[in-house]
Amino acid sequence: MNDNRKKILYVESNVDGTIGGSYFSLLYLIQGLDKTKYVPTVAFYRENELIERYEKAGCKVHIIDKAMPLNFFKKNNNQYTSNKVSSIYGPPLLVLQKLINYFRLFLLPSFQCIGFIKREKIDLIHLNNTLLRPQEWILASLFTSSHVVAHERGINDSYPFLYRLNAKRLKAIFCISKSVENRLLENGFPKKQLHLVYNGLDPEEFTISKSKETIMDEFELNISDPVIGLIGNIKPWKGQGLMVRAMDLIVEKIPNARCLIIGTWAESARDYYDDIRKLISERNLEKNIIITGYRTDIPCLINVLRVVVHASIQPEPFGRVLLEGMVLGKPVVTPDIGAGPEIVEDGETGSIFASGDPRSLADAILHLLENPQIAEEMGDAGRKRVVEHFHIRRNIKSIESIYASIFNNQPLFSSRTVGAD
Repeated sequence: MNDNRKKILYVESNVDGTIGGSYFSLLYLIQGLDKTKYVPTVAFYRENELIERYEKAGCKVHIIDKAMPLNFFKKNNNQYTSNKVSSIYGPPLLVLQKLINYFRLFLLPSFQCIGFIKREKIDLIHLNNTLLRPQEWILASLFTSSHVVAHERGINDSYPFLYRLNAKRLKAIFCISKSVENRLLENGFPKKQLHLVYNGLDPEEFTISKSKETIMDEFELNISDPVIGLIGNIKPWKGQGLMVRAMDLIVEKIPNARCLIIGTWAESARDYYDDIRKLISERNLEKNIIITGYRTDIPCLINVLRVVVHASIQPEPFGRVLLEGMVLGKPVVTPDIGAGPEIVEDGETGSIFASGDPRSLADAILHLLENPQIAEEMGDAGRKRVVEHFHIRRNIKSIESIYASIFNNQPLFSSRTVGAD
């Protein structure tokens, strides 16, 4: 093996306990990475169910303990201290709290990162989630010879000055959609630093391991039931509440319509999960809507669906579920905000509905359920679009091109020259 291979550290900074699109995007990148040129290492901030797959892909995995913020204004039972205590001691305690947290959460981890980089002889640090976290790796790079790049996978309302200042250290920022890129431009990031690289999928790897009958039996579905599905971690902005309201309208026309809400929830979203259950009960939809929880067999579940729904009520940075539905030949439905319209061709590979409008969502789904020939044609067109425009090979080629330019001290061209169409 080539001893001149560059060592790349990928930092996956998610800590809420859910496994989202960033985990899979990184896994697919590492699986296809040219191992004759690059040696991948991944740092996670908590254990997760994909670690074995990362290691099988030829990647060393490290788990980093991350300290939680100190809060003087909460008791052990998570109840706030009294107003009297807060009013008397609040200001000085708040200053002390900020100083301690700055040391515990930033300065100390930065020194630990320096040691890690030198010990593992890391040539490049790739922040997998966002340039907003974890900042300690950017600071650590100043005291080593490592380069730093970041994936921006979010559409953030703003980027504070300090973060924008630290971002100047980044050699490149990978934007997973034009929507993400545009938000960064609006916040003053230089265009030459941004590189549009859509998430990708390998159609040959996204395979079905269980029969349709097996899944139907598991959820007590009849073969005649038109089944739709919403896939994603259960969070307020992901639109599960909107989906329930749309189902209320759908069953008025198609009483045996069924919906699988596929995904789990972090403890921080427990109240929202409870609200969804309550909303389902209030509308007497217990027989029509099934919450599956976390699943490792997503292709198998998609296989039983007639329509794949993406219902985010805030701009979605990408929407990997759209690719997953399309690659299995399913028509997809997505809102008119965020990156969905970049992926889905309205009327060709799926339908675009008015964001946040349950009637618009219901009508889009009903149109596909009531016109199976149109739905089938959209599904066929969707699979072709994934293969031509969102294949994982395009994603990997674009990222490796940026790596090569960095290591060879070559100019980094704009996203238009390396990104997917």
